Amino acid sequence: MERIVIMETKLLENIEMDSETVKQMLDIVAKYRPGTWVYPSVIKRKLNSSINTVYTALEVLCESGFLDSYYELICSNCHKTTGTAAKTFEELPNSFECEICDEVVPTMDNTTLIYKLL
Repeated sequence: MERIVIMETKLLENIEMDSETVKQMLDIVAKYRPGTWVYPSVIKRKLNSSINTVYTALEVLCESGFLDSYYELICSNCHKTTGTAAKTFEELPNSFECEICDEVVPTMDNTTLIYKLL
């Protein structure tokens, strides 16, 4: 429980988010187990908040040592994830072939930032 209190303090000190929204976000994050992926779009939907606000909050948690950020490949043709995630963008190929729809797409336009709970 102390971990959640530290997260709450970090968020309230570093971003413009009201305390109720911070608590709601941390209620969502508390349901994740260490090592699981945290998708900003899921938190956005559950909070009914802007994606920019969610990413800002997750970056604060990342900088505070609670999360790690990764780049995940998502096909723009069929909108499915490839299951490939890398710590740095340089680790990813310049393009990739989607295993679902067989479309070859450029990495630069088909990557999203996700997080892993530590």
